[in-house]
Amino acid sequence: MTQDVVISSALRQNLLSLQNTARVLDRTVLRLATGLKVNSALDNPSSFFTARGLSNEANDLSRLLDGVNQGIQTIKEADVGLNTLTALTRQAETVAQQALELYNQAPPKPITVGTKDITGGPLVNSPDINVNDDVIIRFRKKDETALFGTSSVAVNIEATTTAGELAAQLSALRTTDGEQLVQVELLSNGTLQIEGKNDFILSINFRAAAISDANNLILADALGFGEQAITLIRNSLFGNEAGFDLAGTRTVISHRFVNAAGENAKGSDLLTNLTTPDGSFTFIGLDNAADQFRIGVNGDAQYDVLLDNTQTVQGFVNGINNISALQGRIFAEFDDETGQIRISAIDDTIETLEFGVVGDGIMLANFGFSVGLHLSFVGGVPAEKKIILGQGITPTLTQINRLEDDYDSLTEQIDGISEDAKYLGINLLGGDSLTTFFNSGLTSSLVTEGANFTAQGLGFRTKAGFRSITNTQTDLDIAKNSLSEIRSFQRSVANNLAIIQARQIFIEETINTLRAGSGDLTIADQNKEGANLLALQTREALGVTALSLATQSQQSVLRLF
Repeated sequence: MTQDVVISSALRQNLLSLQNTARVLDRTVLRLATGLKVNSALDNPSSFFTARGLSNEANDLSRLLDGVNQGIQTIKEADVGLNTLTALTRQAETVAQQALELYNQAPPKPITVGTKDITGGPLVNSPDINVNDDVIIRFRKKDETALFGTSSVAVNIEATTTAGELAAQLSALRTTDGEQLVQVELLSNGTLQIEGKNDFILSINFRAAAISDANNLILADALGFGEQAITLIRNSLFGNEAGFDLAGTRTVISHRFVNAAGENAKGSDLLTNLTTPDGSFTFIGLDNAADQFRIGVNGDAQYDVLLDNTQTVQGFVNGINNISALQGRIFAEFDDETGQIRISAIDDTIETLEFGVVGDGIMLANFGFSVGLHLSFVGGVPAEKKIILGQGITPTLTQINRLEDDYDSLTEQIDGISEDAKYLGINLLGGDSLTTFFNSGLTSSLVTEGANFTAQGLGFRTKAGFRSITNTQTDLDIAKNSLSEIRSFQRSVANNLAIIQARQIFIEETINTLRAGSGDLTIADQNKEGANLLALQTREALGVTALSLATQSQQSVLRLF
């Protein structure tokens, strides 16, 4: 039978004290080894679980911070793409500006010179010039769309009128606003030079006192303008005259056309359905393949474009551009926004454009090119008009093609950049959006909206159109607007980046705060625990000594045996 060991009360008390000291010493050594004063829930349940919650939240935010950092990289990649797009778009603007400068190097001058010496006394000394013969100037501003161009002034030739006086009288003609229309000079060789002034499109007309088509042409020839003048079949309101239009531009522009709904005409509208804004019919009698629009340059061979009742506006424009003999010399286009047709001379050797209509019946076909007189014919008599273009250097087709190729190459690269500027599958320049979360509950976030920065998304046209000054200006404006749009988006992205970076710093500091709070609850004070260890070691040594003293009396009994 096992017997209990009998020890004294003092000895037992010393043993218990040593056990407690050893237990505390073990705990202190553990704290020094782990650096924690709370290693498990048994140490301090409240501190342990509170610290565990703080640490978990800090860990969640750390994982969230990874997403924030990647979001920053996505925006930085977009910013790199935007910088490249800015450079490409700025270069596209430069190319379009270069094309525009080609047109502006030598602005066209509305000028024509007679071919006959008309000096030598009063003009009526010529058998072909009579008293009361008229030189009429009809006019409108280039940006006006008057249907008939009825504004006019005239000089009446009197018995004593000389060539110099005629030149002075024509130069003195003014509009009701006091603007000069023409400057007419009597050159040293006795010929007249007529130059348009103040941005007017002019029709210089000759009307003999004995009015007839033949007499009108004879008068024009007698004054030295027989090579320029043709019979202008106008309408019953004005009658026929001989003359020519002095455009002062390399691009002639039609009336503004509207469709049946009163809206600006579209390319798909039929010509027969179009009118001018005042409601006048402009294409009466277009009914079969015998009806043609006739066009020529410099008095060369003439070419016809179908005007029957199936012809659309765009089909008519295409018909002009499809004339092989005129390709590279003229270029036609239709502007849906203004409802106008434009025909540009893109070959600097072109001095005149001739327009006419031919057909098999009564027709009124008023395109309104230049001043806007009617082109019509009655009973098979064809109508024509001659437009003397502004004389100036125009871009050659080679120059235009090269700049168009450069411009189109830039728009292709814009497409490439917008496609490649992605990070982790997100492309802010391709229309994707980026959502960046700022808290573990995913209730606080920022959405960075993307944009479509392909060439089409920026508004660039499929192909550059430098074959007219109008289209060139349009492409230049597109490049400028695109550059403004890119810069605006870049500012927006930069603002979002600043917000995300500020939230990134906040999250990092929040993580540090949470971990510091967790540490305050669980991390041991190494200095304090070191002191505790030294004290416990001393206490343990003293306890052993005390225990030794407590057992000495029992050792004294042992010596009796």
